Amino acid sequence: MLACWQFSEGEGNATVEAVSGIHDAVRRPMWTEGASGAGLAFDGLSTAVTHRAAVAPKLPPEFTIEAWVAVREYPAQWAPFVNQHRYPDAGFFFGLNEAGIFGLHLSVGGQWRLCNSAIALPKGKWAHIAAAYGAEGYTRLYINGQLTGEAGLPGGVPTADDVDLVIGMHNSGASGFDGIIDELKIHKRALGAMEIVVACGASAPPNGPQFPARREYPPGVEADLLAWWPFSEGKGDETEDPVTGARDAITGAEWVAGAQGKGLAFDGEEGSVLRSAADAPFLPGGFTLEAWVAVRGYPRSWAPIIEHHAADAGYSFGLDERGFFGLRVSAGGQWHECLSDVKLDKGRWVHLSAFHHSGGDTRIYINGRLAGQLWAVGVVEAPETADLAIGGAADAGTFDGIIDEIKLRGRAVSAEELVILCAMGAPAGEPEFP
Repeated sequence: MLACWQFSEGEGNATVEAVSGIHDAVRRPMWTEGASGAGLAFDGLSTAVTHRAAVAPKLPPEFTIEAWVAVREYPAQWAPFVNQHRYPDAGFFFGLNEAGIFGLHLSVGGQWRLCNSAIALPKGKWAHIAAAYGAEGYTRLYINGQLTGEAGLPGGVPTADDVDLVIGMHNSGASGFDGIIDELKIHKRALGAMEIVVACGASAPPNGPQFPARREYPPGVEADLLAWWPFSEGKGDETEDPVTGARDAITGAEWVAGAQGKGLAFDGEEGSVLRSAADAPFLPGGFTLEAWVAVRGYPRSWAPIIEHHAADAGYSFGLDERGFFGLRVSAGGQWHECLSDVKLDKGRWVHLSAFHHSGGDTRIYINGRLAGQLWAVGVVEAPETADLAIGGAADAGTFDGIIDEIKLRGRAVSAEELVILCAMGAPAGEPEFP
């Protein structure tokens, strides 16, 4: 056995990978009855299990992936049961599409190759699924012990060892599985047809799937948000994140009218909003940052709008002394900087956004317009000991202007969506600096 997730905990925000004993983070878990004991339900929007790239197992020349799954709804596009890939150069994707067809997709021989099932997975029922990649690349798919797809995919599968292994959510956060997964296993060899029949029969669920009620989010909280700072209080020395419930300390900033309701003004000298490292959100393989800002003056040095970084991990989303804004990320063992092609105007509200995908694509936008792009392959790890900071930090400058409506999303948002998000949140008036 190479890896095994039994999801036997039944509660909490972590699950143990049984072979290594490593505790993997579970984002927005929905525990329920599984095929055997407890299982984990995924909402198709935000639930995900992340097994970090640094500890993820490397694929051997032959392997098998098997699991018990119960589909509640088919996704809008291919969504994984489990995946670890840097499309199209390395790794694997095991998931299903909008018609319920499931498949094993691999990088082999320098190409992205597919092996898909001949029949769809049923909705509302348990199904045992397996994908075996064997000698000389012969690939077979099984549902409830029956062969349902096969293809010759010779060439070997290079491991995407700089990308997290993610269960229930695409590496980029672009799509998620809607249903229950239990007893997910990765074997070190290609199991034979009879072995898969035995595995299916030996662990048949005693009951039908029990889907939990759909998650209800607080008013205004979008399902893909990992964190949100609306700065709606308008007074006091703390601000609440409606997504996580965390209350973050405010120092040296002044409450003013924001892009939506209230916002925080920073004077370019000092001030910040801080969240402790223990409470800071982890980063999936793809994420998006966005904020409304009004610049009063350019900073003396790089000033964060929001950042969470240490020497060798994390990100900083901010503005430099010339007025160019950008995203800095630590990915693939080095820092990368994506800067805008124009300076930010002073005295006006501006919607800023940026996304990073572990496959490399990193882009920044001003008012929904692409303003910069670079390739930075690798996962951006959230530092374990550094605090998350907004507006200013001890090792950086301080923003001079107003910040409002900061959002951290657990996926790489499309360009079309960013245009819509910008238009939906457009401020009614001009910024009022203190």
